Amino acid sequence: MENNWWNQTALDLTFLGRENQTRLAALASSPREFYETYSQLGEGRLQKDVQTALRTTFAYSQDFAKQKNEALNSIRNHEQIKKQMDESLKKTEKQLKDNALEVNRLESEIKTEKESNKALEEKLFEMRGEKKKFNQQIFQLNQTISDLRHQNKEKEASRRQAEAEIPHLRSEIQQIKQQKVSLEKKVTQIESKLLQQKKINDDLKQQKQQRPPTTAEMENMLQMHTNRLLKGFISIQKGDLSVVEDKVDDEQKDFELEINEHISNNNLLPRRRDTQLKFISNQRQRIRIKFNKTNFK
Repeated sequence: MENNWWNQTALDLTFLGRENQTRLAALASSPREFYETYSQLGEGRLQKDVQTALRTTFAYSQDFAKQKNEALNSIRNHEQIKKQMDESLKKTEKQLKDNALEVNRLESEIKTEKESNKALEEKLFEMRGEKKKFNQQIFQLNQTISDLRHQNKEKEASRRQAEAEIPHLRSEIQQIKQQKVSLEKKVTQIESKLLQQKKINDDLKQQKQQRPPTTAEMENMLQMHTNRLLKGFISIQKGDLSVVEDKVDDEQKDFELEINEHISNNNLLPRRRDTQLKFISNQRQRIRIKFNKTNFK
């Protein structure tokens, strides 16, 4: 206990002035040395040194307390600053976490946006292809419209021309209708005449069957065939004689068949038949001569 007290006293005395520090420092080793030292110096000196040491110690104590308070204040300020910094750090960490989440969200959105942009690019490429096809279709439609307009103009011109010709066509139709009515009347008349002629021919044929034809009737029949041939030949201008002769031969054959039929049906004598055939041959020669005179003058 004694050693501890002296050690503490020596430590307190170390706060004395520099001129007493070396001397008083030696007192810290043992109480005996301290006692021997101050026995030599005297009680007054010891009291003075102790008072000086106490004043100095008090001053240093105040200064130390002041520094300690300042240090404590500084520590408190430091703790407050540290607390603020911790709070700020927590806020910063929270903000960083929020920022990280926001970054992740933005990255996800960017990824989704990229995929969407890729799909949009593909859609845009398809739309460009469709637009190209659509432009081609529009060009074809415009070409078709142009052709249709040209055709429409041509048809319009044709329609106007046809409308301009309508009065003339109506007039012609009216004339054709009138001609048709006239022709129908003529046809009716001709049919009536043909019926009358047929009736007459039937009567004559019936009469001829009842009695043999005379020479005069045969000559009349031959004259009718001759006139029929001449009527057909006169219409031929610069015709072919061989064609005419063929027609004459055909008519002659038909007539000879008709004569032979009359002869056989009426039991005419061979002499009379030969005479009639000779007459027919002479008539044929006359027809040829008349044809030559008519067409080759």
